[in-house]
Amino acid sequence: MELCTYSNNLYNFALYQVRQHYFKEKKYLSYFSNTKVCKENENYKLIQALVSNYVIRKVDIAMKSFFALAKKVKKGTYPASKLRIPHYRDKGGLFELNIPGNQIPIKGNQMKLPVSRLFRSSHPDFENLWLPFPEDLTGKTLKMVRIIPLYNGLHFKIEYIYEEPVVDLGL
Repeated sequence: MELCTYSNNLYNFALYQVRQHYFKEKKYLSYFSNTKVCKENENYKLIQALVSNYVIRKVDIAMKSFFALAKKVKKGTYPASKLRIPHYRDKGGLFELNIPGNQIPIKGNQMKLPVSRLFRSSHPDFENLWLPFPEDLTGKTLKMVRIIPLYNGLHFKIEYIYEEPVVDLGL
């Protein structure tokens, strides 16, 4: 799926921005500052904006984890030999798509994968991509759909994240 390739490219671009900022300034480039820079990248524009923001958020989480471990190294509670700055993903690889539930139109037992205007205009032959929607989720609040490429794109795992109504157990 081409969208997962764009997601992978955006991840690497966002990580490059944060790493370069860290190497030059010895400071962390915040998620919001990185998002401003990444909005100019073609891969950001080819994926729907909210989905792109989740990719940048993944970079943010990886870098915050690195900095938290760096603090532990300074305190002596974590071995310095294990500290590694986040690595780039393989060029031409695939990365997950996190699609907010409110961006997904559902009709019956099908859901439509949202795409950006730039993607649609640069792929004139693109037909809407309809994916199966499990019947047991009907009536539940869909929070997010995560599409995870497996085996180099031969298979895709779809995770549905939804909200269960709170049940009072009377305890």
